[in-house]
Amino acid sequence: MILVRKIVEVHFSDLAGSKHKVLLKDLAQKGTIHRTKKTRFLIFLSSMPENNGGISFGPLSSSPSNGGISFGGGASSPNTSNGGGISFGNASTSSPTPGLNPQNNLPNVPPPPQSAPPAQNSPSNISFTVPPQNSAPSSIPNNSPFNDEFKAMMHEMGVHPIQQKDIMDHPEQHLDEIQQVRERIKKKKEAEEKEKLKKESETNEEGGKIVKVKSIGDQVHMEDILDAICEHKASDLHLAANARVAMRINGAIHFIENIPQLSKEQGERIILSMVPNKTMQETLFRTKELDLSYEHSNGTFFRVNIFYKRGNMATVMRRIASEALAMEKLGMPESVLKALRSKQGLILVTGPTGSGKSTSMQSMLNYINETRVEHIVTIEDPIEFVFSNQKSVFSQREVGNDTLSFANALKGALRQDPDVVMIGEMRDPETISAAMNLSETGHLVFSTLHTSGAPQTVSRVVNAFPPDQHAQIQSRLADSLVAVLSQRLIPKADKSGRIAIYEFMMVNSAIKNIIRTGDVAQMENAILAGRKEGMVLMKNSAEQRKDEGLILEKDYMGFFMDDM
Repeated sequence: MILVRKIVEVHFSDLAGSKHKVLLKDLAQKGTIHRTKKTRFLIFLSSMPENNGGISFGPLSSSPSNGGISFGGGASSPNTSNGGGISFGNASTSSPTPGLNPQNNLPNVPPPPQSAPPAQNSPSNISFTVPPQNSAPSSIPNNSPFNDEFKAMMHEMGVHPIQQKDIMDHPEQHLDEIQQVRERIKKKKEAEEKEKLKKESETNEEGGKIVKVKSIGDQVHMEDILDAICEHKASDLHLAANARVAMRINGAIHFIENIPQLSKEQGERIILSMVPNKTMQETLFRTKELDLSYEHSNGTFFRVNIFYKRGNMATVMRRIASEALAMEKLGMPESVLKALRSKQGLILVTGPTGSGKSTSMQSMLNYINETRVEHIVTIEDPIEFVFSNQKSVFSQREVGNDTLSFANALKGALRQDPDVVMIGEMRDPETISAAMNLSETGHLVFSTLHTSGAPQTVSRVVNAFPPDQHAQIQSRLADSLVAVLSQRLIPKADKSGRIAIYEFMMVNSAIKNIIRTGDVAQMENAILAGRKEGMVLMKNSAEQRKDEGLILEKDYMGFFMDDM
């Protein structure tokens, strides 16, 4: 076996005689010499067992050597007749000594062990794979050492140890090889990252993803579970007796791996620990459901709904943001600011459950709080976010604790000197009618509905009333409605969270006429025509997010099947 010691590039014009060129070409075709360009060759310098095969640099003797190739002149030493050599340059009267001539500034190469088996199908027994010729950087950065990762990759690629040493000793001669190893390292890291993401998205037999929280001991407490919710930035907690504990992260359900299924006693103990008094407990036992807010020990608020399923007590808890986010950070249309400058009227924020309506509402109210001197009354069930007074004064009221119902609170709001009123949700005709009354009497009113767009929102408000009142409600809504902001949350392309897509409708004269006549089928065209006024359709908002590289088409197209 002949080991490669060195690679030298030789220009074709340096070789003397056409015969030598032909022989050199022949060797290149057999794999001993690698041709890099039309007139350049890579010559592999190696040692030769018993002077058979390989390439030697040094003087040429008058006796040919067995299969050796010699270049240049130098000191000579006597040797036996070998025959069959190929010589270039000045020849001497004695045969070459195996190895490399020190006069050529090349190290002498000792012969390999005799027991080494010869390589197959190679005339000169040279075992080496020349990497493809790729473009390489002009120099090696001083801050790029050959670390363990680089060495391990060379070993993985099958680079011979002697060649590895030569690459590290003379990097300027191996730019292509170094670049090739770096590219392989990069591809390996990318493959490992993809595999990691794939494993993270694998589901268990119950269909939910798995997460593991820090050890919380044998006795499970609500505070420990909420610590995990905050740590993983989950939006919701799902907890029930005789069931596993789960959380929703970036829109996907995750089961908590190291919390076993709760017994009936454990589930009820954990849930009832959040109910502050016996009166509310009695209400829960009587009505089988209860809404309340809960403050975690770290100051995070949760909106809580307790209910029963198949005889077992259960709860779903929504984590409330600790601070109101700026509208710019949420990516709201800039035209929303125009609606917020209104002094009276009705602004509706709509979308399905978990679409971020509360977050958008907090952001808009906080904008008013920072820019205007107003009295803002909120009526919520329960209070989700506690505002701190800045320029405005807040009066936050919770149904159950501070008032008996939305309707009662809205009647009382007229006598509380409000400028802005926020109604947590318009659930029934009485609440909707009271909201329109407030907007018609010189107040700016905010509220939410579980609808997917502006046309559906108008239809839902009108259809909440008996048919004989539709014409009257359409007329009142056309006069009081200022804007409708609809939204959905879509997973980000990099899976780091979710981002909102929006539909925004400002009520102008054309849309007033559509609402008054009930021709909601024309509303989408009116929104499209109002683009110059800042209106936007949700599909267009999604396509803009896709063009910005924030979301993927496959993640939002399911919401627009009617358009396909």
